[in-house]
Amino acid sequence: MKKSLVVSLALCLLLAVLAGCGGSATITVGCAIYKFDDTFMTGVRNAITEASKDKAQVDIVDSQNDQPTQNDKIDMFITKKVKSLAINPVDRTAAGVIIDKAKKANIPVVFFNREPLPEDMQKWDKVYYVGARAEESGTISGQLVVDYWKAHPEADKNGDGVLQYIMLKGEPGHQDAELRTQYSVKAIEDAGIKVEKLAEDTAMWDRVKGQEKMAAFLASHGDKIEVVLANNDDMALGAIEALKAAATSPAASICPLSALTPPHPL
Repeated sequence: MKKSLVVSLALCLLLAVLAGCGGSATITVGCAIYKFDDTFMTGVRNAITEASKDKAQVDIVDSQNDQPTQNDKIDMFITKKVKSLAINPVDRTAAGVIIDKAKKANIPVVFFNREPLPEDMQKWDKVYYVGARAEESGTISGQLVVDYWKAHPEADKNGDGVLQYIMLKGEPGHQDAELRTQYSVKAIEDAGIKVEKLAEDTAMWDRVKGQEKMAAFLASHGDKIEVVLANNDDMALGAIEALKAAATSPAASICPLSALTPPHPL
């Protein structure tokens, strides 16, 4: 899944190039990432850089997780008269402003990873979106849990036949976070497994926040937790660190590492 999404994002760049340049010898693309210190987006940046070799001159900038900063970066790209824009928006609901700017300058824009609202996508015929199907990745995550649960009866620690889980969600309102959450649980239920949500909180796609939230969940629910679901790899890895730390504490009685869902595929 992660590989296919990176490839899709590379195609997003090529789409921006083709839409904006029509085969021009000098191709310039302005690319804005919502923040550079996101592990997954680092991989995306590297993929874009690799895909653009000998094809385009790409200027990739850090929006520092701040929408006004990203808007300023886009103004800079427009002033430089780039041929196309590839944008990973900080706030998907603010894409309309970006589209208005691009339309006024007649610069095609491709959004990726965070899909603008449908009404914003309809503003112009040179607006595109590329991203993975969150429903699919959510379903895969749930199926991983189903396979583990059925293969390891000891995962049902209290023997009640109900899977007690906690959920680490991504950014509130992000379509991928909402759909991955919904479809991961749906896949488990569709397999005939009863579930009980013990807790849910956002860790904003972040490993450190995932570790902090997991530590808090352990303090509140401890050995009741049978499965941890996470919307992305980084939050899952953070949860693993919290589980490891709790396992080494002589005062702790916590769920084993085997109860944790494998890191969620993006």
